[in-house]
Amino acid sequence: MRHRYSVAAPWAGVRLRAVSLLLGAFLLALAACSTSTATKSSAPVATSTAVVSGPLASVVAPAAGSLAQRIVTEYDTGAQQAKITLTVGAAPNVATAQARVMTLSFQVQKAVWASNSALHEVKVIVLGPIRDDYANIIDDAYGVSDLFAPTAAKLSWSALTPESAWSRYDNTWLRPSYSPNWLYGKNN
Repeated sequence: MRHRYSVAAPWAGVRLRAVSLLLGAFLLALAACSTSTATKSSAPVATSTAVVSGPLASVVAPAAGSLAQRIVTEYDTGAQQAKITLTVGAAPNVATAQARVMTLSFQVQKAVWASNSALHEVKVIVLGPIRDDYANIIDDAYGVSDLFAPTAAKLSWSALTPESAWSRYDNTWLRPSYSPNWLYGKNN
C-alpha cells in the first residue's frame, strides 16, 4: 500500500500552513495598528506658540496670545496701513468661532493702535478651517475687522469689550455658517 498516496493529504498541509500564515500576518498587522494608534494619540500636542512673521509681529503675537496658530503681518509704510492675518483652530460651533474672531480682533486692534498711532488703517482677518463645496478642509475667512484712524482715535479701549468694539469698527464681517455651500443657501 505504499503506492497509494492520498492526493488531498499533501494539499491539506499546504492549505493549513497558508491559513496559518495569513492569520499570523493579520494578527501582526492588527497589533501594529493598535501600537501605531497609541503612538499617534501620545504624539506631542501643538504648542501654544504661534508661527509669526512680518513687521508688526512683536506687537501682534503677545496680543493674540494662544488663540492664534499662525500670524502674518503686513505693513504698507507709504499708506500707513497694517493688515494682520491670524489663523485659528476649529471651533465647536459658529457662536464660539464668532466670539473668537471678535476677541482676537479686539486684542490685536487695541495693541496695534496703542503701538503706532500714526497708522491710517488696521485690518484684522481671522482665518480658520472649514469644509469647501467639495468637502475638503481649507482655511478661509471666519471674520474681518477694519478700523480707520479717525474712529480709532475716538475709542476708549479700556472701556470696551470685544463685542462692543465690534459694533464700533468701521467695517466688520462674520461668516454666518461653516457648512459647505453656505454662500448658495444650501446646508445652512
